[in-house]
Amino acid sequence: MQRQQTGGRLKASLFLAGAFMVAGLTSYLVLEVINRAEQKVELAKQLDKDTVVVAKNDLVIGLPITEDDVTAVDVLPGTVPLDRVYSDPAVLVGQTPRERIYAGETIRQERLARRDAGLGLNAIISPGKRAMTIETDTQSHLAGFLKPGNWVDIIVTIRPDDKDVAAKWVTETILQDVRVLGVGDSLGEAPETADDKAGGKKKKERTQRSRTRPSITLELTPEESERLALATSKGDLHVVLRSDIDKLLTETGVPMSTVDLLGIAAAEPPPPPPTAAAMRAAPRSAPAATPLAGPASRSVVTAEVIEGTTTTSVGFDDQGQKVESGDNKRRR
Repeated sequence: MQRQQTGGRLKASLFLAGAFMVAGLTSYLVLEVINRAEQKVELAKQLDKDTVVVAKNDLVIGLPITEDDVTAVDVLPGTVPLDRVYSDPAVLVGQTPRERIYAGETIRQERLARRDAGLGLNAIISPGKRAMTIETDTQSHLAGFLKPGNWVDIIVTIRPDDKDVAAKWVTETILQDVRVLGVGDSLGEAPETADDKAGGKKKKERTQRSRTRPSITLELTPEESERLALATSKGDLHVVLRSDIDKLLTETGVPMSTVDLLGIAAAEPPPPPPTAAAMRAAPRSAPAATPLAGPASRSVVTAEVIEGTTTTSVGFDDQGQKVESGDNKRRR
């Protein structure tokens, strides 16, 4: 006798129909999302866009830009100020960066040197400034941490020429907030090569070279250049690194000496001996009163009267009366 299975077949048919409905609805929703995304893409293509030039590679200070260093990209309107950027990469070929520009950055006009400034160091010197290179020791070189584009102060330790200065050595900050144009023979950090990324020999040589060449090039005014030249010839220089955003100039006061450093009270110098002119100009003191012997002792002031070749001593008492001493001397 066969069993009736109409109920199970009905449930299976309903489940299958429901699955088809869900699949159809899911497909419709997916297609709707895709259509809307395509519509947004087409709408975005119809919007106005601005074309700007960005760096494809890291651009180094003082090195001219090549065609492979820049490219043009589209950006939304209002993203960058169009009056300060470039839209044609060909315009930038041959120009020189005044500061480091990293890959992907928009190239702005103020970050490039003038077209007539040339290449290399002279292209990055600001108008009215001068470039001056000084030799420093390893400590003043900040152990290789000093880079082009940093800002520093210059301190000099010098033996004073003035004999009125009691200290043998004094220290003073002579320059503040000075821009570093170059360190050693480099105007900027060279881009990293494949050997450098792999920790090869070139990277090690470049690191050793940056730590063993203690010369730096500074951007100075003509007056600052003269001051630094005198300090270089007379004393020892020290370079102090400061923050790039710190532009505050500090009042240094009087130069610091060893006595100030140790907190010892400076001994006052002895007064200078009087000169001949000062001795002639000094008033003469009155002679001391000499009392007379006798019961009625009176104070007598003695004066010498010169008449020709004869000198006579004349005394006056406290009443102003003349007292004859009779002491005559003949001058030779």
